[in-house]
Amino acid sequence: MKIEDMNITVPAGNNALVYFSKHCIVTRDATITVPRNYVGLIYVGGKPKSKMSECANENLVKKFGGELKKEDLQVAFYSEKANFEIKWGIGGIQVNNDRLQDAYSVGVNGIVTCSIKDPVGLINYFQKDTSITVHDVWAKILPIITNNGVPLLSEYFSGKSVSIFEINSELANIRAKMVELIKGEKIFTDMGLEVEDVTLNSIYVPEEDINRIKERING
Repeated sequence: MKIEDMNITVPAGNNALVYFSKHCIVTRDATITVPRNYVGLIYVGGKPKSKMSECANENLVKKFGGELKKEDLQVAFYSEKANFEIKWGIGGIQVNNDRLQDAYSVGVNGIVTCSIKDPVGLINYFQKDTSITVHDVWAKILPIITNNGVPLLSEYFSGKSVSIFEINSELANIRAKMVELIKGEKIFTDMGLEVEDVTLNSIYVPEEDINRIKERING
């Protein structure tokens, strides 16, 4: 697609982590607008060439010279200041309580707050030239947190005689373990992401387990 008399920019309402413009052939009147708080990563022939900060209707040929004319160009727009959240959750962790002579399961959930540290690394990880969303990142990260978090928490609870009514007393200890686990996950570095914060929102017990134990106590 030729973009003579056209301006490359981010469409209104965009919420992708990385938004890719369409491939185009650069002509003398091609311009680019990089909105506030965005960076435009210029790809020429499929390879990153340069970064552009906030600008309005900047002429690409004047900016980079005639070498861009008739070249295949694409722009990846991303926000280098905005953080984004990944919701995570782990369930079905078995707890045996000797005092109540019963077993129950617990789950934990929280949020990982990330920022983009290496946009080229994020783009290369997904190996595509279409927009990358928070859901794309979530779909890759959640299984790893779950696969590594279940055995970690199962080991933590094994042998602990924590009453179902006292489970929230473990919140601080579990948060510390999950922070250490998540911040150490290699996938964040591989994606070019920085973990800014990890929160543990709650520890929960399925309603049926609570009711069953209450019936035993009251029965």
